[in-house]
Amino acid sequence: MATKDFEVQQLFKAYRSGLISEALFAQQMDELCGARNGQAPKADGAARPRGPRPLTGDDRLDAPGAMAALMGKGRTYDRTTEDLGNIVALEHVNVTVPDQTKAALFYINGLGLTRDPYMMTGPANMWVNVGRQQFHLPTSKPQVLRGHVGVVVSDLEALPRRLSRVKEALADTRFEFCERDGYIEAVCPWGNRVRCFAPQKRFGTMAVGIPYVEFDVPTGTADGITRFYTQIMGAQAATLEDAHGRFACVTAGCGQNLFFRETDRPLPPYDHHHIQVYINDFSGPHRRLVERNLIIQESDQHQYRFENIVDPESGRVLFTVEHEVRSLKHPLYLRPLVNRNPSQSIMQYAPGEDARNWATLN
Repeated sequence: MATKDFEVQQLFKAYRSGLISEALFAQQMDELCGARNGQAPKADGAARPRGPRPLTGDDRLDAPGAMAALMGKGRTYDRTTEDLGNIVALEHVNVTVPDQTKAALFYINGLGLTRDPYMMTGPANMWVNVGRQQFHLPTSKPQVLRGHVGVVVSDLEALPRRLSRVKEALADTRFEFCERDGYIEAVCPWGNRVRCFAPQKRFGTMAVGIPYVEFDVPTGTADGITRFYTQIMGAQAATLEDAHGRFACVTAGCGQNLFFRETDRPLPPYDHHHIQVYINDFSGPHRRLVERNLIIQESDQHQYRFENIVDPESGRVLFTVEHEVRSLKHPLYLRPLVNRNPSQSIMQYAPGEDARNWATLN
């Protein structure tokens, strides 16, 4: 039979793990410790004895204020750091490619990402898993995102070797890569730029994934873009400035952002690449977008699309990039994705190391 000390320890463990409520914890502690001290458990509504009495027999826990500290009372937290705003996840970036073989050489063999084994497995499209996120690569004339995509890889040191191996096969394309301070920038065969980072604090616990997409936007548009995402989409957004200039920063999930960086360089025409996001308040932004005639597709019950980002104050179009907007009831929300370990090889195979943990840092 378990001793009272053991039962008390297990009760503490259950409370600390969040398995029981504070009220139930206090009630059971009262019953256990009262019985251990030779007192009969009090019936509901019975008067409790006045004055202090030991709860656990442990001086550290029975000291004044110790139980309150253990139960979290008196602590203060900045709860706003847990807020995400209405956009809860940036899920995929879609750019069309004219050659699936060359796309596979870059994204799968070069970057070390994983082709989805269950969806879009034919020659017309390829979904590439990046932790919880994806690249979607339908076959068509090439699209090039105006900006770049940030990618977290768990083996940044091995990345240059993999990219070097595909260099010859992609010699007749725009493929290139270079090592910079803190990241490696790789350019796909058609000009899309991908900046690869090792896992780090700025990306939360992401070990593999797409933490951000950065768009180049015209000078003077950052403030209006911030207003669009806060007032129309209900997202967290702010206009910031760093050594490279002004930009709108939009929270797009846990450790994820959309950046809209101002530039005075001429921008190429929009070629209909798109991003996809999940939002919590699905109907509110839809209503505000409809009021401004911005919806371009009513896809289905769980999804709609828009492409023009406008200033809510003036209605002026500031930037164009298609957003595939999904509700949290979409069938693909939180779909588990397979991620391989790109370091595995026939010559140096490690049993049990085929998969890559995308959820937490190694």
